[in-house]
Amino acid sequence: TPSFLFWTLNSDEFFAYVTKTAKGTKMPRGDKRAIMEYAVQVPLEDEQRSLCQIMNSLQEKIALNNRTNDYLEELVSARFAAAFGSNRPTTKLENVLRISTRSAKPQDHPNEIWEHYSIPAFDESHRPVMEFASNIKSNKYIVGKSSILISKLNPSVKRFWLPACLTKHSVCSTEFIVYEPIAPNRKSFYAAAISSDTFQNYLLAHVTGSTGSRQRAQPKSTLDYPMPNPGKAEIEDFCLFADPIYAQIEENEHESASLTQLRDTLLPKLMSGEIDVIKTDLTQLNNHLSVD
Repeated sequence: TPSFLFWTLNSDEFFAYVTKTAKGTKMPRGDKRAIMEYAVQVPLEDEQRSLCQIMNSLQEKIALNNRTNDYLEELVSARFAAAFGSNRPTTKLENVLRISTRSAKPQDHPNEIWEHYSIPAFDESHRPVMEFASNIKSNKYIVGKSSILISKLNPSVKRFWLPACLTKHSVCSTEFIVYEPIAPNRKSFYAAAISSDTFQNYLLAHVTGSTGSRQRAQPKSTLDYPMPNPGKAEIEDFCLFADPIYAQIEENEHESASLTQLRDTLLPKLMSGEIDVIKTDLTQLNNHLSVD
């Protein structure tokens, strides 16, 4: 079936085969002839159907979480734009946020697992990579629970991130601007401001580099950005609205990371027959995947 073929082509075994048979040295590419000769193990139809049911259920829940988070982010943005979009008091960004450049050297901690917020990780899944520090090749910025990240690289592509910081060592690419609220309890308000189209347009108006793939916004130029600055009560009221939404987004991201790990662990075992797909009990999975 097409679904079974899809999961076959997403298996570690197929990826290893393509890597092994790739041609070229500087820029290896998959060899079309070798790929067409790949021997696909075709189990019985019932086994194919069961495997696809498990994998598709996991994938559908991950996709649902992504759609939900997109909606929740839009909800916060719409509320912020409606309340603080124009003709409101402002203050310079530097009066409410600091730019942090605290850095860490991964090479000094080779045996530790670090939580790495990188541009490729954002683009691929919007989730950080948990990896050995020895695999991180350059210095990184340290991030914490109050950090607000926005990419300065190619700001025409919006990359806005609130790090979860689930480990002792959370770092991000130096291609991000790391903002720290002077008043951490107002993080949701300033996060919504940084995520806004108005701020994004300001970034685009303060870039260096020619048009193309290497434009960068200038962090220092953002210190003059006119940040909405309503009264204390309005900020606190917005945070009461946005705090639980951002918390739900983080919870959904964490669940998707767990489901992705489960999917990637199960797939090779089901494909190889190490786990009997017909006898696999989906009850626990179904409970986990149930939607309220």
